[in-house]
Amino acid sequence: MKTFSRLNRLPQYVFASVNQIKMDARHAGEDIVDLGMGNPDLGTPQHIIDKLTQAA
Repeated sequence: MKTFSRLNRLPQYVFASVNQIKMDARHAGEDIVDLGMGNPDLGTPQHIIDKLTQAA
């Protein structure tokens, strides 16, 4: 496979950096609650929709 030197100059993927920080904190004994990903199975509560509509 052909490689391109320009690719080596790209910064590290930001989520790879964040994941490393989280893993380091876990290994240090920190209690980490990861809200970064999820698949909600319920609709957004109406009071949140109302506030977002009001703010917009």
